[in-house]
Amino acid sequence: MAKQGESQFIRAVDQRKIEVTGDLTLKTVRKIYAESLKFAGQETLPVEFDLAKVGHIDSAGMALLLEWQSWAHHHGHHFRFSNAPDHLIKIATLSDAEHLLDLHPKDKSA
Repeated sequence: MAKQGESQFIRAVDQRKIEVTGDLTLKTVRKIYAESLKFAGQETLPVEFDLAKVGHIDSAGMALLLEWQSWAHHHGHHFRFSNAPDHLIKIATLSDAEHLLDLHPKDKSA
C-alpha cells in the first residue's frame, strides 16, 4: 500500500493490465487521469486495472473509475477493477454505483 505523501502513478504491467499506485483522492485524480490518457490510444486496450497498491480512495477517486468505465463502454470495451479496497466497495455501495463498476475485492487469503 502506498504511504501518505507518496507519488501516485499509473503504469502498464503488460498489454492487458494497468497498475494504479498511490492515493485516488480529490488532490490526485487530475494527475492520474492525465497519466491514464496515454493508454487511450493503444491498439490493444487493457482489460484490468489492478488497485492492490492504492492507498486512500475517496469519492473523487471513485468518480475517476466511473469515468474510465464510461470511456470504455463508449468505445465498446469494459474494464475490470481487481483488488478493490474495502472502502472503495463501501463508497460504491453507498453511492448505488457498484453495478456500474466491475469491482473485485482483494483476496483476503493471500
